[in-house]
Formats: sequence, structure tokens, C-alpha cells
Amino acid sequence: MTDSITSVPEAVAALGALPVPAGDQPQPLDDRGQPRTMLDRARAALNARMTKDDLRLVLENVISYAADLEAEREKLVRWHREDGEAMAKQRAHIAELQENLRAVNAGWSVARARVAELERPAIKARRNEIRSSYAETITMAREDRDFEGAFNLECQLRDREEQWKREDEAATS
Repeated sequence: MTDSITSVPEAVAALGALPVPAGDQPQPLDDRGQPRTMLDRARAALNARMTKDDLRLVLENVISYAADLEAEREKLVRWHREDGEAMAKQRAHIAELQENLRAVNAGWSVARARVAELERPAIKARRNEIRSSYAETITMAREDRDFEGAFNLECQLRDREEQWKREDEAATS
């Protein structure tokens, strides 16, 4: 590797890791069992073909890049936390809206049942008018010996009765 590294991502890839603060974590050791410095690790990663000043420049860029990445990570963590809080609020709001919707639907069902109950006498009266009209027309057709017409009217009345039955079943369910 004779070229100097100019790109920070290349340097990060060549070093294999970002600098980590000292702490309880095990530190890498050299051949003699001594802790390796970042310069030693960089030299080993780059096959020691860079000058010490070039290595320092690369390490400064890597550290700068690592600081930028850390700032970006903290920003993303903050956004994630804020999004989580917003999502929790939205979930609570959705639960509240669903509860309100259940209450409205229950009230709506009661109101529909009450309207159907109030309309029932008018509907029955209208159906009785239609039945009596069919009965009169069927009687007149039989008196005129129009048995086919009377039969057709009886079929129409039967169809109407079935339709009304379906409407009543739909209204009660």
C-alpha cells in the first residue's frame, strides 16, 4: 500500500474499528503483550508503509469522522425517542377514538332501532294498503274471468311479501 489514504471511510475500513475510549473493555496487545496504541494499530492495518505524520493525519480524520458519526448517532437516537413518544401519544389517541366510536355506534344502533320502531306502524299501514289493492285487483280479474292475470297478480303479491320479509329481517339484525 504505497498511496496515502485520503478518504475517511477508507481509513475507517483499513483500521477495522473506530477509536474506543479506554474503560473496562480489553485493549488490543502487541506481540510483546503491551497495549497497542492507535498509531500501532493504524501502522499494522496499513502495512507500515505510511509515515508517522501521514498516520497522524489519517487518525485525525478518522477521529473527526468518528465524532461526526457519534453526533449523527445521538441525533438519530433523539429522533427515535421523540418518535417513540409521539407514537405512544398517537396510540393513546387512537384508543380514545376507538372507544368514542364504540359509544357512537352503540348510540347509533339504539337510534336506528327507535326510528324503525316509530316507522313500523306507517310501514304496516302502507303494506296493508298495497295488499288490499292487490286483493281488489285479483278479485276483479277473477270476476272478469282473467285467471292468468289474477295468477300473475298473486305471484307479484307473493314476491312483495317475500321482499318485505327480507326487509324486516334486515331491519331487525
